[in-house]
Amino acid sequence: MPETDAGFASIRPHLRRRLTALFGHRVADDASPFTAHVYRHPSVAEFAQALECLKRHFQFVTLADVVAHFANGRPLPDFPLFLSFDDGFREMAEIVAPMLQ
Repeated sequence: MPETDAGFASIRPHLRRRLTALFGHRVADDASPFTAHVYRHPSVAEFAQALECLKRHFQFVTLADVVAHFANGRPLPDFPLFLSFDDGFREMAEIVAPMLQ
């Protein structure tokens, strides 16, 4: 098991029915003058590796799935994961969205 998977072993039993939400800001191979002083963002390769790890442990759900769950009681799959990005950087459309397809 890769080292990145080892950390999930202890918390996995607690996540079966709980929605996990991760929020990101930017994925790119270059530094941004707007964010470099605030946070470090993953490279494209690091994000791809993280996605592979997350896919082994979670079922990705959409915003519509989350809304239907809380508004109408629609069940979510086991180990649901909602992944969201904010800040509106062009990399979301050019890099992240194609990777999530």
